[in-house]
Amino acid sequence: MAAWPAHLPGVTAYAKGVPDDTTRLGLERFPRDVQALEADIVVIQFGHNDANRWQTDRGLPRVSLDGFVANLDEMIARCQAFGAAVILCTLTPSYRSERHAADCRLYDLLLRGVAMRRGVRLADVAPAFSGPDVEGLLLDGLHLTAAGHLSYAAVVTGVLP
Repeated sequence: MAAWPAHLPGVTAYAKGVPDDTTRLGLERFPRDVQALEADIVVIQFGHNDANRWQTDRGLPRVSLDGFVANLDEMIARCQAFGAAVILCTLTPSYRSERHAADCRLYDLLLRGVAMRRGVRLADVAPAFSGPDVEGLLLDGLHLTAAGHLSYAAVVTGVLP
């Protein structure tokens, strides 16, 4: 199953996401894994893992709300410094647990605010993953199926510059 970036038409896409990554970890990798590519467009998709609350975190989210916003701000600033257009992706709904779903909605609101404040494009993927057909798009209530990757790519394609 090809990840959604492979389905973007007419662009060379590099999928630099790492399973279980948060914005904190992504930002640490950013100069090496993203900036070094000197891309024209950077699509940023984070939030689900930032909102996770693991037992080792003693009930706290893996990345605080303020940290999440700051990390997105720095990624956007770095992209703009090397001339890349930025697209932020909203969070797909989480059906993993009610707590995670609520946390993801909050992180999604913050992400939308960052996009508006920074004046970057927003790929609003959330609506495509809501409603009666969601079971065919999300494997385990969170991760994308093959059909989910196609739907995700279609939304991102709609906002490409």
